[in-house]
Amino acid sequence: MSDVAGRVGRFLLIFLIALATLVPLWGVVAPTYTAAVSALARPGFYVVESQRVTVLVAQHDELWAYRRVGDREISPFTFYDRYAFFAVLPLVALIVATPGLRWSRRLVALLAAIAAQLVAHAAFVVASIELAYVGTGLTVVSPAAAGALGAVQVLVRFLWEASPLAIWIALTVGAWKKLWRSLRHRGASPATVRTGRARAATKEHGVQLREGRTT
Repeated sequence: MSDVAGRVGRFLLIFLIALATLVPLWGVVAPTYTAAVSALARPGFYVVESQRVTVLVAQHDELWAYRRVGDREISPFTFYDRYAFFAVLPLVALIVATPGLRWSRRLVALLAAIAAQLVAHAAFVVASIELAYVGTGLTVVSPAAAGALGAVQVLVRFLWEASPLAIWIALTVGAWKKLWRSLRHRGASPATVRTGRARAATKEHGVQLREGRTT
């Protein structure tokens, strides 16, 4: 039990140190990350909008969504500030703190986590803006779809918040399983280990006797 508590404590300490180190860097990283989210989200609007009324513009560390109101006119509709995509930092800190990962595997997990979070954030931007159009009456839907709007908005918001944790679990579940098996094996008492070995030896001896061999 002490091994488990020690591992958990070490994991939390490294996570907090990594997050504290990354937070001051967000002001430098946020414009690049925001531009990447914008670039990934634009094709999503091409898919869901037949008239392509949404125009995304990354302005430093903010993402602005404009709506076309004429042939050559656009009007600001909503924006996402510098902290809208901040969740990528805790995700990176979780990967850094995860025990049992070799450096090569950790680097691959970091790159995969950032890529997955970018895609998730881009998808959520598209979904939230389109739902806002429905909520404000700019997009007309069936009464049944309008009635389910609130539930869908809550679901999208939940997925937005939960996506970093889900990505981290998906990428590190193997490492945690391996660590748990190692801790269970280490925590087994000597008597339990000897009993297990004795049972294995007895079983092997019985197999040999059935096959006509003796030890």
